[in-house]
Amino acid sequence: MGKCLVTKLTGTVNNDSLPKLGVVIIPIRPMKDSANINFRSTKEGSVTLKVYDNNKTLKGTYKSSTSEQHYINIHLPNGGYLEYDNKYDVVSDFYGNTRMAGREALPDIEEFKYCKNCLEVASLFMKCNVKELAEFDWITSFEATYFTGDFTDYIARRVEKGISSGSINVRVFQGGAPETFVNGTIQINGIKVNFNTWSSPMGKLVWESADKYYLLNDGHTSAYIHGYSSEEIQAMKESGQPFEKVSSPIEV
Repeated sequence: MGKCLVTKLTGTVNNDSLPKLGVVIIPIRPMKDSANINFRSTKEGSVTLKVYDNNKTLKGTYKSSTSEQHYINIHLPNGGYLEYDNKYDVVSDFYGNTRMAGREALPDIEEFKYCKNCLEVASLFMKCNVKELAEFDWITSFEATYFTGDFTDYIARRVEKGISSGSINVRVFQGGAPETFVNGTIQINGIKVNFNTWSSPMGKLVWESADKYYLLNDGHTSAYIHGYSSEEIQAMKESGQPFEKVSSPIEV
């Protein structure tokens, strides 16, 4: 066996702001009322959630569950943050019904690049251009209120990746507490998408190609359509699916 030179250096790191492997931090605005978080993981107890106030005082430590009905209740009157120690095992959203501390303070989508167990993505806990979500093959639905960009770019990227046709569940709503409402900028082929109401069922983004697609929105009562002839649209309305509740499709 050959010889090698090993140099050991001593040092101390005192920077608490350095990112930690597998850890994600979600900032929280001051909360008037308490809120529930659905805290679900792939394995029982595989994720620890720590809740801190804005003075970095630990307010609670919780273990995840595999149950879809596993909720924890938090209340941070002066704001604070949530710290997940194993983001890769989280199944449900990272936020529940909490109030995020503004889009610019949220972690970038890159922090969730390998969170392949989180099938549902909400823009309340990350910031990104919707096109970037096209790289996340495992996502089955997303809420796009705080995302930027254009759904058409998302579709184009999926087609480039070989998914020539497909669909994904989508909701665009005005979310959060009144003081955190934002003007959504999400578009489809350059047209701003109207907000859903919170209680509306999930919409759906469907594409047959990069040049033929539609977005069902607001409880499937509105639709943004591109690349379909008037005859095709009428036939789709008459068939009962998918435009049976749509009165006036918006061509984009």
